[in-house]
Amino acid sequence: MRKRSFWGLLMLALVLALGACSSSQQAADPLAGTAWIAQNDGSWWNFSVDGSFGWYQDKNVQDDNYYSGTYEAYRGQAGLDFLADSLAEFNHTKEAAEKLIEDNGKFDEDYKLENFVCFSCNNQSFMMNGQEQLDGDWQTAYYGFLVEEDSELIILNLRTGTWYWFDKEEA
Repeated sequence: MRKRSFWGLLMLALVLALGACSSSQQAADPLAGTAWIAQNDGSWWNFSVDGSFGWYQDKNVQDDNYYSGTYEAYRGQAGLDFLADSLAEFNHTKEAAEKLIEDNGKFDEDYKLENFVCFSCNNQSFMMNGQEQLDGDWQTAYYGFLVEEDSELIILNLRTGTWYWFDKEEA
């Protein structure tokens, strides 16, 4: 009887541990280790696994005309919670994002909560024409969707209200 109890507890612990791993994978940074090409102007945005990013007007020129800094990104419900809990200054509510998901989901099955992404960039440098433009950190935030099996990023800049479309760069 004691052996059964021990093995039963061991199996329960294993199941709980695997469930925790699965949850942390779902909450993992959806942009880490990816790069994106803008559909409108060919600019290039990369997100490193260490939480840093760089946006470059031209992928081949990485010493001028760029933003760089750190970022936080979340997907699904974690993205909605991040919007509500950490990005209130941008005046975009969780309810408005939920309505966006619901309305777009009526027309395309890719637009669902599981594909919703919300992220914030802490811009620490903005180089333009060889001159640093920032005298302190500047935060921008975005939300939208990772669609077409995570090969397209469609996002709204919460500061400017501008929509952007990016294609994932193939490695």
